[in-house]
Amino acid sequence: MTDISRSNRKRYRASPMVRKYRGPSGLFPAETQILAALAPTIHKRPVLDLGVGTGRTAPDLATLSGDYLGLDYAPRMIQAARKAHPDLRFAPGDARNLAHLPAEHFALVLFSFNGLDYIDHTGRMRALAEIRRVLAPGGYFVFSSHNAAFTAPPPYARSRFVPSPNPLRTLVRLGHYLMGCLHYLRLRPALREGADWSLRVVGERNFSVVAYHIRPQSQVAELETAGFSTEALYAFTGEGVSPEKTESLPWIYYLARKPPRDGSRHPPDAAFRLR
Repeated sequence: MTDISRSNRKRYRASPMVRKYRGPSGLFPAETQILAALAPTIHKRPVLDLGVGTGRTAPDLATLSGDYLGLDYAPRMIQAARKAHPDLRFAPGDARNLAHLPAEHFALVLFSFNGLDYIDHTGRMRALAEIRRVLAPGGYFVFSSHNAAFTAPPPYARSRFVPSPNPLRTLVRLGHYLMGCLHYLRLRPALREGADWSLRVVGERNFSVVAYHIRPQSQVAELETAGFSTEALYAFTGEGVSPEKTESLPWIYYLARKPPRDGSRHPPDAAFRLR
């Protein structure tokens, strides 16, 4: 079986992926919604930005925090982030091993753009344990993840190839389609479908990486096993959603919390409280 952690890491270290990540800037709608709600809680407190890539989320988090650290396991991503934001602090780092960071230190850990999904199940649980360790009691963990309840067209679907009136553009589209099919064939040994979670290729990178997909109810249970309470789920648009009504959402943002020492619960928005 293909080691998805190793093959994905190789892709994210490559220059084409770094160039692609330089494009987006600013927060996504769900991130804007969540961080606005958390702002009073994390104001001037330490924040950890995992899988920071080229620094898309860095300026907004640094403004809220004043004590910001961005980590990524791809050295070229860190180089690009430092170049784009020379006044902020970035370092190489893997979410599965945060031993170099102090325990119970961060008020917020953000792992955006489904970054947690590009490691295998064992690595994911290890990362959740590490994130919980570095979070202060009552601290928040925000991340997005692919939704296994959502069904996307397969890489080889005929609908993926749409000819153009322009012959050259048709050739480019055909090449893109065939490359996606080749990526799928190469990675097929790593794929699996389970009752709670699956390993699937993802279309946003032309099926060149394998991502962990999990059903929302199972993700809530997985977080509980790792020692978190789940406070809310959000669509990409920032709308609060119920775990039972997510079939139309390719990926979901989760707002989780490390329980405070006194056991109290203070969700930032009671309208989206799960329990």
